[in-house]
Formats: sequence, C-alpha cells, structure tokens
Amino acid sequence: MHKPGVILLSSCEIYISSQIEPSQYHFLNPEPWLGIYRIKKWVEDRDLARVLVIDPNVDNDVSGKVEEFALSCQVPIVGVSTTRQNIEYDLQNIHTVSKIVVSCGQDRPVSISGGYESTLGSDLVLSLGFVDCVVQGFGEFSLE
Repeated sequence: MHKPGVILLSSCEIYISSQIEPSQYHFLNPEPWLGIYRIKKWVEDRDLARVLVIDPNVDNDVSGKVEEFALSCQVPIVGVSTTRQNIEYDLQNIHTVSKIVVSCGQDRPVSISGGYESTLGSDLVLSLGFVDCVVQGFGEFSLE
C-alpha cells in the first residue's frame, strides 16, 4: 500500500496561481516557517506519509509541483501556516492547492491551519471558511 501524502504551505504574500495565470508577487519573506519543516520531519521519521512542503516565496511552478505530487499519491491533508499579515494569501492559497488536488481526481483534502494566527486568532481563521480545523500552539507537539 502506498503512503498518503501531506502538503504543507508556508505563509507568504503571494497568490498561488493556476497554470493559466501568473503568480502575484508582493513581498518576499526571507525566513522559512520552521514549524512546517519540523512537522515534515516528524511525519517522515515515523514513515507515516510523504510530505511536500511548498514555500511560494521561493518555489517556482507551485501548481505544477502540487499536481505532480497529487498524481503520485493520495493527499488527504493540506496544511498552511498562517500569519496575520499574510492571512488573505495563506487562506486563498490553501483553497487553491485543495482545488488542484481535486482536479487530479481526488476527494477534497481536509484543510488545516496552524501558525501564529491560528493560535492567537482561531475563531477568526475558522469563521472565514477556508479551513476545516486549526492547530493551536506547536503543531509538531500536537502530533505527539
């Protein structure tokens, strides 16, 4: 049996585009969102799933990478690290990534938001309707 896949998105001020439209760049965030990399390591160390980390700040052809990943394995979970300053982009991007997964013939993945904004403003994040649930605090600790 093939391992499922998990897609994790870092916070950014970039809208992920479809293959038809170019991405809209506004700001380059120079530091990585370390929580998603720790979650990736935790999941892979336990051989639970394949993990694709997408950082729209630096990754080219995000939609192509997501599509390739979704065609190679089932993707039941898509997660995003949200921050207040990028929340509009972060939530729209998780929606876009979920649509790409569905376009590959899969069911809509469960969408999870973590990070600063989900910890401090979970009611707001959930009320916007882009994610199914939030993880408060350190997501890698929640997995334990």
